Parts: sequence; structure tokens; C-alpha cells
Amino acid sequence: MGLSAKPPTYYNRLHDDTSTTQPVLGTAGSITGTVLYAPAEFGNGVYSTHESNHIVVPQLPNGDKGSVEFWVKFRESSTLLPAGISRTFIFCGDQLVTGYPFIFIYYRKVLGTARIIFGLFDGTNYILNFNYVTTWNLGDTFHIALCWDKDGIDGSAKTAIAYIDGSEVSSSVASFSGVVFGGNTYICVYRSSIPDFRGYSYSIIDNLKIHDYAKTDFSGRDEERDGLNDQVILI
Repeated sequence: MGLSAKPPTYYNRLHDDTSTTQPVLGTAGSITGTVLYAPAEFGNGVYSTHESNHIVVPQLPNGDKGSVEFWVKFRESSTLLPAGISRTFIFCGDQLVTGYPFIFIYYRKVLGTARIIFGLFDGTNYILNFNYVTTWNLGDTFHIALCWDKDGIDGSAKTAIAYIDGSEVSSSVASFSGVVFGGNTYICVYRSSIPDFRGYSYSIIDNLKIHDYAKTDFSGRDEERDGLNDQVILI
């Protein structure tokens, strides 16, 4: 075994319509409706004002092990966040069919408290379903990440870990045999068959990466890298 800097399988700066549909790495996507752009962590990022406006990418994460990471800049404070409204950053899977594996990361106010919600579902059980209760102001930025590995992350018993700003906020040791995601990766939307959980990202998403390994080192998150220089891992 040796060390190697392994690039993401998908890397999108999300600066404008051109970069959004033609990522630095990975499969080209398409824009449904009209998405909007505003200054974020690295130049512009993308957001939506309705669930009919979003991005579809016909590329999905590795179901055995992988990671999703991105920056978000909030366009609304947690105090003024409307109750009962889901604001979806990313959804990987079939959005309109129940019982299929999926990943989601979104924010929502529940029982008066704002939270960022991480979900990894294998089609039968949640491997991770975590509500990170927090507060933020208009214009605040967070780096958000979720990683998973059916064989254990970095040799541990943990099979899924959620991160905020490079720090672990939750983990799971739930076992799973790997999953096969259907559908697509959706940015800025979750078009659920359950109306209460439909939502779009009113806040700005920037520098989205998908990896085919459980990335745990986010020390380089403050740099907009070219995608070819990432975490050094054992191979």
C-alpha cells in the first residue's frame, strides 16, 4: 500500500450556467428552469427560488463508500427561517419513488429550532439520519460534508460521519451491505412525493465535490482547488 492524492469523481464550482452544466470533473448536467447565482465562498455559487428551478446531474455517488462536500452561504438567518419548510442542498437518488436508497442534506426549522439534516438511506433503513441543531446569521458560511463506508471508515466501526466546518458532528455504526443509488444527483431541490418534505435551496451552494472514498480530512476546504489535488489516502 502507498499514499496517493485522489481527485473527486465529481467537482463543480457552480459559478454560472456554463460551469454548472460543465463541471471541472465528472458528468455534464442540465439546468431545469432557471437557477440564480450570487457571491459565495469562492466567487459565485448557485441557489433557487422554487423547486421547479434546479440542477440535474446523471452521476451518482459510490454506494459502498463515498463522500459529498460543499460550501453554503445562507441567504436567510435561522431566526427568520420559515417553520416547516425544507431547504434542500443536495439529493442523490430517485426522488419520486419510495423505498429506494438515497442521500440528502437540507436545512429546516423543526419545533422552533433550525437544524441541518443529514440522511443516508439504504432502501430499508437509515444508516445515518441526524439533525444538527444550530443557529446562523444572514451571510454566514458553513462547509458541510457527509462520508460513508460499509466496511468502516479509516478502520473504525463508524460507517457514516457528518461534518460541519471540518469537525465531526455525528456518526453511525449501523451496518449496511452497500447500496445502489438510482435516479440522479439533484442540486438545489428535493421533489418528494410527500409535500411536506419538498424543498429547494434558497441559500447558496458552492464548490460541490463527490468522492468515491470516505473523505475525513477537510483541512483544504478554504481553498478552491482544481480538483486534482485532494486528500492523500492509502491505496
